[in-house]
Amino acid sequence: MNRILKKIGLVFFLATMQLLTSCSKTEDPVPEADYFMKFKVNGDWVNYPVGEFHSVVFFYDSNSGLYSALIQALGPGSTGTSDFFSITLWSEAALEEKTYRLQEGVRAYENVFLPSLNFTRSDLQGNMYNAVLLRQNYPNISIPDEGSLTLTHIGSDLIEGTFEANLYGPISATTGRGNEELKVTEGSFRMKLIVNIP
Repeated sequence: MNRILKKIGLVFFLATMQLLTSCSKTEDPVPEADYFMKFKVNGDWVNYPVGEFHSVVFFYDSNSGLYSALIQALGPGSTGTSDFFSITLWSEAALEEKTYRLQEGVRAYENVFLPSLNFTRSDLQGNMYNAVLLRQNYPNISIPDEGSLTLTHIGSDLIEGTFEANLYGPISATTGRGNEELKVTEGSFRMKLIVNIP
């Protein structure tokens, strides 16, 4: 009887160990404290500790045929109109681990082109700056907008990347966009990913 109980115990132990080791082969959940977005603005660090509610969302627009991603983080005291940073990515192909550049236009509709990236920054006072203009849409105007985004890791529920951009502003409803430059450098993020693509 003891031999049978020992064999049953051994089988149960081996089955439990197999189950535990097979579960560890998947992507481990990331502790919420490990999510972040950080970057320098004109040399000064901005660091946003983000939670799961600051998710990056991948989606597909069947009207335009574009794949998109929205990457956004808000500062601890943000009202939604101040102290945030946002990147929107558009691509004609499924999103992948590679570098995307703002001035690589994508065809949104028949003869309408969008920049592949839009960058928007709102400071603590709510002053807005952006990089959203595509040179090919304004051939007679000097467009300084630049930016790049590198998706370095796309997991089942985690995304990581780096970015940099030259943004301009502040933006005013009465005078348009100002010409003050914000140089965003050394940007990086690690955030939860939600894929909403059929």
